[in-house]
Parts: sequence; C-alpha cells; structure tokens
Amino acid sequence: NALNSLIDYINKCLCNNYVDERSSKIQKRVHTSSNKSIHILSHLLDNHITILSTITSPSLLEFYNNYMIKNQPVVINDVMTDWPCLSIPERSWSDINYIKKICGNRTVPIELGRNYLSTDSKQTLMTINQFIDDYCLTKNNSAYLAQHRLIDQITILRNDICIPDYCSLYLPNETENDDVIINAWFGPSNTVSPLHHDSYHNLLAQVVGFKYIRLYEECHSNRLFPLHGIMSNNSEIDLTNIEEIESKFNDVLDIPCYEIVLCPGQMVYIPRWCWHFVQSITLDQAIEWYNKHNLTMSNHMIDYDYSFSVNFWWGDRLIKS
Repeated sequence: NALNSLIDYINKCLCNNYVDERSSKIQKRVHTSSNKSIHILSHLLDNHITILSTITSPSLLEFYNNYMIKNQPVVINDVMTDWPCLSIPERSWSDINYIKKICGNRTVPIELGRNYLSTDSKQTLMTINQFIDDYCLTKNNSAYLAQHRLIDQITILRNDICIPDYCSLYLPNETENDDVIINAWFGPSNTVSPLHHDSYHNLLAQVVGFKYIRLYEECHSNRLFPLHGIMSNNSEIDLTNIEEIESKFNDVLDIPCYEIVLCPGQMVYIPRWCWHFVQSITLDQAIEWYNKHNLTMSNHMIDYDYSFSVNFWWGDRLIKS
C-alpha cells in the first residue's frame, strides 16, 4: 500500500509538471504572437471601438438601403460558399501546391519593406514560386503581393471566384457600367496595408487566413492626418507604432472606430472614402481577438502560412477634394 501510494504521488507530480510546462508553452506562444502583430488592440482605448456588425447573405435591396446608401461598413457571411476556391478541394487556395501549379511561373511585382509608406519600401519582380518559397513558407513578412490584377491574368483563378451581385449596385448620379476591378492580396502573416481610403465602393473577400481590419468613417478624415499630394488618400499615422501615436498623434485615441477580424469565407463592405487599416494575422492572433471581445469564432481553426484575399472595386472613381 505504501509503495502504491508513493507511485500515485510521483505520477501526480509528473502530471502536474507536464500540465504546467504545457500551459507555459501555450502562454508563451500566444504572448509571442501578440508582440509581433495586433498589439494595438490592447493599447488603443477600447471605449471608442465598435465591433463591426455582421449580416448573412443580405438581399440586394437590404444591402443597398441599409449599408451602401448610408456609407455603413458591414461584414457579410455566406455569399462565398459556392466559390470553387472554397468549396472544391481540388481547387482550394488553401493548398499552396495548387497556387504554385496554377500560377507559380507567373512573374509579378512584389512590395518589399514594412509597408508601401515605409522608408525601406521598394518593389521588385519575382515569380510566384519564388515569392512563396522565400517569403510565405518562411513567414518572412517583408514582402507582399498587393493590389495586383493577378486574377484577370490567370483564367483558372478567375473561374475560382465569383463577382458578388452587390457590385451591380450604384448610388444616385453614378454612371452604371459592368467594370469591376479585382485585386489580389497574397502574402505571409503580419503584412500590412497602412491606414488609407479608396475612391471606389469596395468589397474585400477573405479566402485563406485571417485579417484584422480597423475602420474610421469619412467624417473623421481631418483628424486622421492625411498626407498631401498624390498620396492624400493615406494617413500619416502608423497604427502599428504605439509610441509614435501616444507622443505625436494622441488625438487619434479619441476617434471612434470599427474593428473586425475577417475569417475565410467572409467579406467586408468598405464604403468609398472610409479609412481602413488591414493586417494579415495568424490563427493564434485571431483567437486572441475573438476571446478578448467574447465573440464566437466561425469554424476555421486552421493556421495558415499565408493570407489570400481578393477585393472588388466598382462605381465611379471619385477623388476626394
């Protein structure tokens, strides 16, 4: 009996040590990922943040009346379920070998540097195979295939997606046409699109990976330090630089904003001239965000080495004066 008790005690100690060690590793993993990416979530004032609302496959009339005509951003679910890149395993964009097979030999422009506004920014040409091997699979976030018309160039990729019906809607006094610009956004986690606005209506569709998005309404433009000249649709504020925000742009902490983490199969409507900051993030970081806001995450518990999104621009291109 004494020997059995001793064995039970040793097993219990070993089990506790294993649990403690495993817990420590998990905490270290989450802490490490947070330091690399969306640490702005825990620094900027939460009382000015509104979680962006989500709707499920709205009708054209509902989307137009409740969101488009009101310049109201919104997350849309269940309109990508029939896209072959999400519904047919042999054509899945989450299979990196499929991407390499379909367009690996295509030479494309790649943004190098922290982001296109940083002082180290430059552009180079390389094949998609090289980009995947050197940056996506090594999780080197210093390169990004951003805002590129790749989908139009590769017929198979074009057939893997569908232009949303919402892109057929126009506001009063707009010229109706069938022109929809499709941009590809492809790169490793933690790539960033700095705070900016666009001159078109915009639907951003997430196919692979996760994206953190922060949005400010157009009415706050003067408080967001827009740059001058041809870059005036970009903000001087670097939302990843907390120290600079607190010392130089402290007023931005008082500006109301929206937040969302976009999962595969979701798209977000971003109205023309609505400021938005976008960052690709890991599964750990997505879970952290959802847990922080007590939200239920959709069933996408796969950690990807990269993010792949497409966005659709449509409507008259109106330059903000």
